[in-house]
Amino acid sequence: MEIRQATYQDVEGIIKLQLEVAEYHRKLDSVYKFQDDIAEQFRIYVTSLINNEKSAVFIAFAKEEIVGYGIAAIIDENPLFKYPKYAMIEEMGISENFRSKGCGQMLLESIFNWLHLHEVEDVRLKVHNRNKGGINFWEKVGFKTEMYNMKMSLNKR
Repeated sequence: MEIRQATYQDVEGIIKLQLEVAEYHRKLDSVYKFQDDIAEQFRIYVTSLINNEKSAVFIAFAKEEIVGYGIAAIIDENPLFKYPKYAMIEEMGISENFRSKGCGQMLLESIFNWLHLHEVEDVRLKVHNRNKGGINFWEKVGFKTEMYNMKMSLNKR
């Protein structure tokens, strides 16, 4: 398995994997309601991040097939805080056949190296509270719960 930054030529392979990951999330919770044109929307999103100085898209591939991807973005923090920026892990998707085989950790190391070059000290992410495998992975690599992300639907109020 190898890791590298994605290029525009990788977008279709990333989309294929993202659709697999989206289905996993859809089964996890009904809160995941995706656009009918999810592939096109994700194509636009990923394409906008490639060669963007404030974001990075990394892919893991085995036998010329994309089996994982990770997306990170540098965010400008509220100017009241001591550290002016942080990074957000926007997406991490691993093909089901490659989970628990080091793929996520390799992608994360590449993301961390990229963030280090950009002098980013803090990394944040969101993971669904029902995604036990994801929570276990993030805790295993050193992430800790710091805040709760809360939501309320005004339609059900």
